Amino acid sequence: MLSTTRTAAIIFPNWDNMPGHDDSDTAHRAFESVVRALSGIAPLIEVDTAGVALLATRGPSRYFGGDVAVGNLLYGLCAEQAFPVSHGVGIADGRVAALAAAYQSCFADSPCIVSVGMSEDFLGLLPTDALGGCADIDADTVDLLRRLGLTTIGAVAGLTERELIDRFGLLGERLHHIVHGFDISMLVPDVVPIDDVVQHVFEDPVLVSGVVVAAMNEPSHDLVTALERRAVQCIRLHMLFETDHGERSERMWHQPRGFSERAILERIRWQLDGWLGADADTAATAGIVRVQLSPMDVRPVDTQQQSLWGGRQEHVERVMRSIALAISVHADIDITVPEWQGGRDVAHVFLQVPVGSVDIRDHVACAERVSTGRGAEQHWTGSVPTPWPAIVFSQPQVVQLQDKDGSIVVITGRHELLQAPSVLCVQGSLLDHNAPLADVVNYAVQQFAGPWPVEERWWDPVRRRRLARLQLLVQHPHTQAEYLVLLTIENRQWYVSAVYD
Repeated sequence: MLSTTRTAAIIFPNWDNMPGHDDSDTAHRAFESVVRALSGIAPLIEVDTAGVALLATRGPSRYFGGDVAVGNLLYGLCAEQAFPVSHGVGIADGRVAALAAAYQSCFADSPCIVSVGMSEDFLGLLPTDALGGCADIDADTVDLLRRLGLTTIGAVAGLTERELIDRFGLLGERLHHIVHGFDISMLVPDVVPIDDVVQHVFEDPVLVSGVVVAAMNEPSHDLVTALERRAVQCIRLHMLFETDHGERSERMWHQPRGFSERAILERIRWQLDGWLGADADTAATAGIVRVQLSPMDVRPVDTQQQSLWGGRQEHVERVMRSIALAISVHADIDITVPEWQGGRDVAHVFLQVPVGSVDIRDHVACAERVSTGRGAEQHWTGSVPTPWPAIVFSQPQVVQLQDKDGSIVVITGRHELLQAPSVLCVQGSLLDHNAPLADVVNYAVQQFAGPWPVEERWWDPVRRRRLARLQLLVQHPHTQAEYLVLLTIENRQWYVSAVYD
């Protein structure tokens, strides 16, 4: 394999869990400072997601004296950002091997350099699970490979290309290239067909990112529509912004499931906010006068069995139209969808992510996002049993849980109930929306399950938590309506955390 494919990957595996990175939008904004620092090493950086960036090392290695020198420079540069989170730097032939090396670097506390031509051997020793995190292979495919007995990437490489294609179709061809170290995604812009390049020129310089995003709404739609007519989707998009003073900001963005119109607009805003809002040394000194979008890598849209009334369901089309209408009213409006991230607290099991970062038209991806994706099959000890509640309160509501004598129900230090719950006292319209806000409604407890204890971060005197949950089936004293609720007791206080359908 030629050294021109050498790629460096920089990852911060816990970036999304850092304080202040509550959603994808804030995480990407914070990551811009790292990307700007990396731009001093290479002019073009590819951003995969918040916390993951890649760059071509051919030029930097010649300038700084080899891959080892570049790896040490990148590792030290990330450490200088002073973020309280681990990071890794990997250099190898191709994207997948570089990402895998970067993950290993996180555990070694030093850069991981894979020699030229050794990517296939390096990947062959890794477990098949690495294909999910480093090669964007969906969780169901990885699980199937494991069940077939292919527990390492080397075992997958032992299959012929024809065998993989027969079983997985187009994905099988891609798997063959990945496991043999041929996943070569050049990070240097190539010549793009002129028909695929979208450009917008402003008559007057623009200093506000929201105005640029609004102006690029129609061009982004035209780009996605033109690619869809050819049955392809863009997975790597080059964005170029130019100011009235001739300053340029270039970035390569990667989206393995293909860029939707909303995803393009999100990345325009992230890149511009990071550039226009940077410090005086790196910020733009004039307004934006030109925007250029160039799809650098396209992939055939995966063929799917058509449903009875066509390929797209009516309710999805209505959602897409509603999203487009909301964005047209206000370009900075936040529209989110749930994504499973795990945990014991029902309020944090699902994370709200911008709708532009996912493709809601891809029913397989939507199912993975809330079920089989991102490790949803893992079991968290102390988590609430499924099914998940329909309503989860961001701030738990204070209530009283009493026994038949009117005393507050207590759970001991051994997580045992001292009394059987009998009455749930709720203030206002928490469960019954028709109840006056000032009234206290005493619900009769019909059945209960639990308690389920949780002890988190017991070693941390500041962040440790000790609580217990209880499920109650309660009945309204007048309407006889029944409600299933999830209660939490913490510091001797009862709360309603969620309500089930």
